[in-house]
Amino acid sequence: MRSTGGVGMVAANRLRHGWRGVVALAVVVGVVGAIVLGVVAGARRTDTALERFRESSGAADLQITTREPTEAQLEELRSLPEVAAVAELPNYQILVDGSQLPVVPAAVDETFGTDIDRAVVLEGREADPDAIDEVTIGEGFADQLGIGVGDRLEAISVTPEQVEVVIAGDFFDGAPGGPPLSIEVVGIVRRPLDLGELGGTEGLFVLPPGFHREYRDQIGVYQTILRVRTAGGAADTERVTAEAQRIFADATLFNVVPLAEDVGAENTIDVLEAALWIFAGVAALAGLVVVSILLSRQVAQLDAEQPTLRALGMTRAQRVAVHLPAAAVVAVAGGLLAVAGAVLLSPRFPIDLARQAEPDPGVDVDLLVLGVGFALVVLLVLVGMLVPAFRSSRRAGLDEAPDDARLGARLAAAASRSGLPPRIANGVRMAFHRGRGRSAVPVRSAVLGGVFGVLGITAGLVFAASLRTTVDDPARYGWAWDVAAEDQTVNEPCGGDDRGASEIEGLEAVAELCYSENLQVDGRSVSAMAFWPLRGTVDPVVVEGRAP
Repeated sequence: MRSTGGVGMVAANRLRHGWRGVVALAVVVGVVGAIVLGVVAGARRTDTALERFRESSGAADLQITTREPTEAQLEELRSLPEVAAVAELPNYQILVDGSQLPVVPAAVDETFGTDIDRAVVLEGREADPDAIDEVTIGEGFADQLGIGVGDRLEAISVTPEQVEVVIAGDFFDGAPGGPPLSIEVVGIVRRPLDLGELGGTEGLFVLPPGFHREYRDQIGVYQTILRVRTAGGAADTERVTAEAQRIFADATLFNVVPLAEDVGAENTIDVLEAALWIFAGVAALAGLVVVSILLSRQVAQLDAEQPTLRALGMTRAQRVAVHLPAAAVVAVAGGLLAVAGAVLLSPRFPIDLARQAEPDPGVDVDLLVLGVGFALVVLLVLVGMLVPAFRSSRRAGLDEAPDDARLGARLAAAASRSGLPPRIANGVRMAFHRGRGRSAVPVRSAVLGGVFGVLGITAGLVFAASLRTTVDDPARYGWAWDVAAEDQTVNEPCGGDDRGASEIEGLEAVAELCYSENLQVDGRSVSAMAFWPLRGTVDPVVVEGRAP
């Protein structure tokens, strides 16, 4: 039999009579590959969702709080080469019914929402920049108040004169004297900061520039927030912080902090990403075992013909090559199905919180994952079919390896020598014996896949239990108290009057937390906190070392 003609004839005959099995095998490979590649691409998309949301939003990198910035100070800040945009937000003393907000910022121009902190409108529309009674609110604030588009926020306001009394550390007489307000909610929006801790309370509730122009002389401003987006992101924050401290050195109120408003969301997304990678790994191992078994059985269909093919003069290499056409069809078709399936699965990702952060939902084509994934699928299928094909060709006549050289026989012999009962030794031999012909299975890959599958499930259960324990015990993540309240109007030093909080019945411990956000340590701005006990003990959680 001529080598090329014989190989081609046998291979063509196999494809002609076994095409249904080849197609079914390609579909299985495609489904397994689609799940694994889809989840891997989803994990990568989940990992970058929040950062891409920040970029598309133009999220602020720094927040400066001061009393009344001058035009000269603002111009000098904007002129810094590291500053890309500055949004000025005076904090008006407005008390919204049903909210705990002590102040509400209003934009002085359209920089906010355009050049910095752009929002995704989830429902309704953007507020008219010239309107005095419209606003968009974050989804967290909307959920907190139970309001939606078309509802109105009723509020009272404080006059500039009354605010000056508060700034001086006193209380004004009588009721707030500013104009009453009725503001329509025209849109529910989402910014990166709405996904973090701030989103769980009020988000960033900002009135349009028209409100500022109308009420700047009628309602008092307690302080002004400057939202700063740097040109180089986090790399420029230290430089801009130092320059801001110089520019506002004479201000009666000043602090500047690098923003980490979405750090809670980032931590949650990291957990989601890890879970997806674990799932992808377990699915890949399980799929590899299943596909290996099916490939071995596909090869085993020719086992009975091996002696005949050898007698006709076909070498071992030629008998292996007989399987190449079917392997190529399964590999390429399965790889293409896997790529197509992964693309079809892409709209399902990211998941959970990362899905809220995704700035470009829908179909996504991750060329790196799909390209590398296609190559791996083709390679693994070819190897998965050619390895058992090589073993099958070796068993044709004199090339067959002795049974005692096989894994099952060796393990069974070891079990017998160790004194274990015969039923255990036989069970070990049968469990690890690959078998022959149509009953042959890839024992090593099955055992390895089973081990890693159990490890993956165990790791998932341990992770879930650890997460639940952490959630049930807030002290484990640094929250050693149940309630925190902030009073921004107090001008007294730490350890001052607690306004009767320590005498409230049912409170086990009360402490005053004093902090500064602008201490310099080795040229770096750091935040410092001090706990002043008023009743019982409330201490920070010490991660390493001891408290001073």
